[in-house]
Amino acid sequence: MMSEKQEKIKVHLEGMEMELAYLLENLGDYHRIQRKNVQEYLSGRIETLRNDIKDVSFAETVLDKELPVVEKKTG
Repeated sequence: MMSEKQEKIKVHLEGMEMELAYLLENLGDYHRIQRKNVQEYLSGRIETLRNDIKDVSFAETVLDKELPVVEKKTG
């Protein structure tokens, strides 16, 4: 089950993936260097968002665990 934060990242990720697919199909009018820059940028953003989903999932797993109770010793 995905958290609200993960869902928001996933929606953004899907949008970026759709944008990349659209641009790859329609970049014929761009110069080669512009195409390369756009592809690199979008691919980098997609990878970052995928990592963000993993990071949020890991953080939530850690936060869901019960913290140990520490007893204060008096001396």
